[in-house]
Amino acid sequence: HGLWDIGVTTLVMAIPSVWAMGELWLRFFALMIAPLSCLILLGVQLTELQVTNQTTTTLSRPGLWMLTLASLLGVAASLVLLTDSMYIMEFGPRLGGTLMLLSTTLAFRTTHVHGLVATRQGLHLLVALGFYLICHNTMKITGKLGFQWHFGEPLEHATVAEGLYYDQQNSLLTQTIQNYWDPQHWTYNYDTGATPWMPTGDARTGLPFVLNRITADLTWHRLWLPVHLQDGPEHYEVLALDICVPPDKGYDATQPVYMVLHGLNGGSHEQFIRDFAWRRTTQEGATVIVMLARGLEDVPVRGWNNFHGARWTDAHEAAIAIKQAMKQYKKATNQNVDPKEPPQLLAGVGYSMGAIILSNFVGRAGSEIALDAAIALSGGLDMRYQKDFYRAQRLFQPVITVKLRDEFVLGKWGERVRARL
Repeated sequence: HGLWDIGVTTLVMAIPSVWAMGELWLRFFALMIAPLSCLILLGVQLTELQVTNQTTTTLSRPGLWMLTLASLLGVAASLVLLTDSMYIMEFGPRLGGTLMLLSTTLAFRTTHVHGLVATRQGLHLLVALGFYLICHNTMKITGKLGFQWHFGEPLEHATVAEGLYYDQQNSLLTQTIQNYWDPQHWTYNYDTGATPWMPTGDARTGLPFVLNRITADLTWHRLWLPVHLQDGPEHYEVLALDICVPPDKGYDATQPVYMVLHGLNGGSHEQFIRDFAWRRTTQEGATVIVMLARGLEDVPVRGWNNFHGARWTDAHEAAIAIKQAMKQYKKATNQNVDPKEPPQLLAGVGYSMGAIILSNFVGRAGSEIALDAAIALSGGLDMRYQKDFYRAQRLFQPVITVKLRDEFVLGKWGERVRARL
């Protein structure tokens, strides 16, 4: 427990998450960083060519730092565009290869002229990394005839064509899709309206979350729902339901009710969920109910059974309670529903870990499920592939792990975890 041990432990705990955040931001803005860096380096070199009677221009320390950043970031961003699977599959390797060649040439010439030895060594490492990624991930030997190139990480190559898949034997589902869902919205790519300056999958996931902040003041009404009462007074738990109704007219029994399952360590404060709630309540007149999982956000845990991603029974009991409340409201307000009108829907919506729980819930509950529809967003159906997905292990898992460690193991669940060790 000396100073050396503390320092090494802190570095080992901090470096993976710091590195992951740095690489994520690079992937977010790679398409802007690479050409901008090339323009900076090209502008500096053109300016030097116009200077007479001297071969180099003496730059200040901030100027040298700018050249260092432009050189390293330009080559790194170009390397992302040259090896990112989604970008390559959609746009091809031409732009990434061109920017890689241009940025590398300009960066090496700039560092040579200004004597930036350490920066040049960093460029050598990036070029070596690029050669490794291209040869290891994208190139396959096809025999004596030469090489066959497959840009991008092999595990990320799509083996199923993009599009909408559904049971065409189900007449109700087929008719609903054909009548209400424009085929243009069945896929999300450049041809159907995807933002062209966010080419990578990381950018399309992260930048909307960062840039599209919902500033509307949503009003949440919290109710507490006891679950697993059949297990006895010592074992039942309490969930929190955050309810958001249309701000102008309140709850409308003719519009759908959405039960939302949030992501890991999330809640009704998540931007994805706030965006969904704002759109559904203001544009559709629907009601949104976020089920806060036991122990997450500010929800307490009564007993020893903490949050578990494989537990679907909490969502099942919450859906049953919401469905019963919908029926009781109509009965109490004497709303006679026309039999020709479609019934009020209770739809489940899951994000990330919530989507995994929702898919498990739908598969396990079977005919007893209280939901009329379910929509799982960005939830894995078979998480065994994650053990071989190195990019997710390198980029996302360190950040998530630090959050879970600090809040779950060392924080609010620490006492329970230590007691069971």
